[in-house]
Amino acid sequence: MLADNDGGVLTTGDAYANAPLYALHAMDMERLSLVRQVTVSYNNAEFSGKRVQHSLAIVQHMRVDVSNLVLTDTLGFQVEVHGFTAQLIKPNGEKLPLCAASASCASYQVKPRRFLTQTHPPYVSSSR
Repeated sequence: MLADNDGGVLTTGDAYANAPLYALHAMDMERLSLVRQVTVSYNNAEFSGKRVQHSLAIVQHMRVDVSNLVLTDTLGFQVEVHGFTAQLIKPNGEKLPLCAASASCASYQVKPRRFLTQTHPPYVSSSR
């Protein structure tokens, strides 16, 4: 939130939170649709087996059942979350295991809806 010297709200911004992938199961579809980014890490054979981080821009959200869901990014990568386990499915079909229980190795980011998008004049009290 940005305020002027008199305490009036000038504008607000988005707030972000990172959480482990397994926490996605607690969300209903409305909240799940707010997930815009997923960051995962895995051992990549293309880089001599080194652990790499991969950030995905999520465009599709699918809940299969109460403990299984699939998030798809703009390039066709999918993150499947099954309870406390997860895997990255590349567009070529290759499946890579992911960590789902720690935000340090795999996490999602929620972009909340904006509740206040316009500027408001400061509150002015009148005294007599």
